[in-house]
Amino acid sequence: MLIPFRSKAAGDFFMFDHHARPLFELMGRAFAPQGVMNGASAGAFAATLSAALEAVPAEEAESEDDASASKELPVGLKQRAWPLLDMLGRAAAKNVDIVWGSDI
Repeated sequence: MLIPFRSKAAGDFFMFDHHARPLFELMGRAFAPQGVMNGASAGAFAATLSAALEAVPAEEAESEDDASASKELPVGLKQRAWPLLDMLGRAAAKNVDIVWGSDI
């Protein structure tokens, strides 16, 4: 299911629930298909997620032959986390909420 994330501090973005779930787990927060995170706690969640992502091993480097250059590269967890991390940081700086879910 595609989940919209919105905040007055940043642009909206969408993320599949199966991609959002591990990010919420890294923040130490249970994932729900819809919810609210207040601006006061967004900074702490951003710091927790950032620290957890630093501990995630880097994706293995691709070989540099011509055959691998034409392959599509997978999107890593750190890349998937970037929109959420950005929104968390902006929401914390402006002390505004983040809401997500299909009914927002």
